[in-house]
Amino acid sequence: MSGSVQITPLRPVESWRLGEAWAGNTANAVPYRGASIIPEGEGKYITAFYDAEGRIAVHRVHSGRAASQSAIIESPRLPFDAHQAISLGRDSLGKLQLAFGAHSGSVLFCAARQPDFMDGFCPIETFGREARYTYPFFLDGSRMIVRSGTAASADLFLAHAGANTTEWQVEEQPIIAGRCTAGWSAGPYLNTPVRGPDGRWHLFIVWRLPPDAAGGNPVVNVGIDYASINPDFSGLETGDGRALALPLSPVTVDRCVAVGPWRTLMNQCSAAIRPNGAPIATSYWADADGVPQYRLIHRDGEGQWTSTRASDFKTSFTLDGVGTLPLPHSRPEILVTPNDVAALVYRSAEFGNGLVLSVYYPPYFRCADATNYLLVDEDLGYYEPVIARDAARTGDLIIYVQRCNQLANRDQRFAQVSAPAWLGRWRLPERRT
Repeated sequence: MSGSVQITPLRPVESWRLGEAWAGNTANAVPYRGASIIPEGEGKYITAFYDAEGRIAVHRVHSGRAASQSAIIESPRLPFDAHQAISLGRDSLGKLQLAFGAHSGSVLFCAARQPDFMDGFCPIETFGREARYTYPFFLDGSRMIVRSGTAASADLFLAHAGANTTEWQVEEQPIIAGRCTAGWSAGPYLNTPVRGPDGRWHLFIVWRLPPDAAGGNPVVNVGIDYASINPDFSGLETGDGRALALPLSPVTVDRCVAVGPWRTLMNQCSAAIRPNGAPIATSYWADADGVPQYRLIHRDGEGQWTSTRASDFKTSFTLDGVGTLPLPHSRPEILVTPNDVAALVYRSAEFGNGLVLSVYYPPYFRCADATNYLLVDEDLGYYEPVIARDAARTGDLIIYVQRCNQLANRDQRFAQVSAPAWLGRWRLPERRT
């Protein structure tokens, strides 16, 4: 959508103030946080973020109550880098887990002492002291996926927890390898992994090419590819159920949408599961006019992968620079309701950097038929949406909101500022208005 389209204000049903948050960069508001808001049932949600001093603030909110419960974790590593974002999970006993502080280095990990985190947290553990890990993402109570390497030369590994769930071991063989081909390399990036009703994890992959293979441009992404992890984590499969040899590489992968270099293809967007169990993903890239547009990637009625344009932006830009970039649009987050209605949540400069919801209807999810809502009518800087992905099943839209700065060129550049953080709940509209 663009600022010229019809848009309807949509107010939250309720909201919770969480306090002052770190806003010098986007460490609290990036899509690769993994699970960043965890539902507890009965209208309860848990989230965590870096507060104004760089400590980790863990909050539980309860529908119908204005206040939130909180706990503070003193982190030995301040979030000077947006990649050091906090990922949440639960172990097999239901205790809250946090993995954080990693960018081409070790991962910090801690867990609540009891399922109720108000009893405090165990001491922070470190794993991968000699490694170069980034983007830890919990798959279940005892497994996570983690990336090792640099932007254009990296592998993705599964890691599993020990008996006490505080000692993590990374498997020796990667499941997806960008460093396995002699003479060149690539860096695999995942859209948010999503789990289907059969227990299978669905992965959408974008590959970063090295600058010397891409005319000197530091950010050239290609893809988009697909694979799923078997429910028992024994291997990967294509979209039609064929086994893929491990490790998966750029030359053995199942490509679902061919997006070539120099198209401003974004990495690390999101994905969701449709009511029939099929995955759907979102990303953005540019056509010949150089204007990046949001896309929905899904299977059509004949079972073939297809992409549908989901925006009508007017702003031309490229991915040019090192580290987390300040860009006119956020990466979109996608949700799907039980009626197969798809919804994108995003921040855009074409809407004054406000927060927007665009709703698309099956079976074609056409941009021309979408309904658009303005969720937050204020300048959120370079914020990217942080949502509770499971909440759409009950028709709720739960979002963590704060304004963020993000300075260009390398993640160690930041402004020491803070901003109010809050959690909001909206009801997802399902009918055309």
